[in-house]
Amino acid sequence: MDNFNDYLNEYQSIGVGPMIYDLIHKVVTEVVQHYPPSTYSSNNVWDDDAISGICNDFIINKLLSKGWLDSYFISLDSIKGLKKVLKRDCRHYLISKKTRTEKNNLYMRVRKILQDNPSKFQLLSKADTNGSLWGLAGWTSNDIAQDIHYIVTTIAIIQLPRLIKYRLDSAKLSPLISNPDLISLIEKIFIVIDKQVSLGMLFDAICNRLGVLTDETISLDDPIGEMNDKVLSDVISDPKMHVEVTISSKQIAEDIYDQLSDRQREILRLQFSSEAPNLVEIGEDLGMSKSTVSNELTSIEQIISDCEIDAPEIDPVLIFLKELLEKNRNAHRFS
Repeated sequence: MDNFNDYLNEYQSIGVGPMIYDLIHKVVTEVVQHYPPSTYSSNNVWDDDAISGICNDFIINKLLSKGWLDSYFISLDSIKGLKKVLKRDCRHYLISKKTRTEKNNLYMRVRKILQDNPSKFQLLSKADTNGSLWGLAGWTSNDIAQDIHYIVTTIAIIQLPRLIKYRLDSAKLSPLISNPDLISLIEKIFIVIDKQVSLGMLFDAICNRLGVLTDETISLDDPIGEMNDKVLSDVISDPKMHVEVTISSKQIAEDIYDQLSDRQREILRLQFSSEAPNLVEIGEDLGMSKSTVSNELTSIEQIISDCEIDAPEIDPVLIFLKELLEKNRNAHRFS
């Protein structure tokens, strides 16, 4: 049986050696099975190449560059504890990776719409302190929208096109990327604001209006600016400044929700909806025994426990989880 000190000694002497890599690879292999390969794998399957790619990215871009492994070996004293935090942070890494990918895809789509529709939109300035400025074709106004809060508040009156009213609870941006009504939404934003707007502000306004990405992960790796040639870490003036990378309560709730079976979701929804949940009544409502309900609740508690949620964060996570269960109550029915 491996000893935790063996892993610690290997890390202190050569960094990520065979023992640590094998442990991380096993954890990643287990975790990724809960996530759709189409989001992360070019082959749309979790084959050896896809898993090794995620494993290497996780080690290089997070465990080493962010100093997570240092923290693990300083604060932990058992292999069990090491596996637990690796599973937690690998899940969070996959969530944040998906969020950044979808956000970047939608950003590129908005930029392409502006560039490919000269009859509707025009580039008004390429060299402004706010970045390249856009407006409606034929505009001559020099007014510039500089306050994102003003933009968000102003466009709140816009009625969303029918096809853009996708399932907000799915937390997916992909349905928007190829949606033709996105052009109409962008045009309405310009009309309502009646000012020149930078691409970055326009994109942030769209995200806010659609109710997505308002609670996302903040990463030093996130691209900034319209050319995507800089990341957040490039513009932090003080190298000693501490920027904490966090995973939102909403994302953790979505992660928990994805791991629940349809039956577990229905049981948890009923438990949340009652001030004094009774296992017998829940079982009768769903056509199952009290012991089955009890066993499923135990499994649910384990899933939540595995997410390693800090005490102050548990309440907002459960609130988001309750909202997901209510929104999807008719979307998933177990047999």
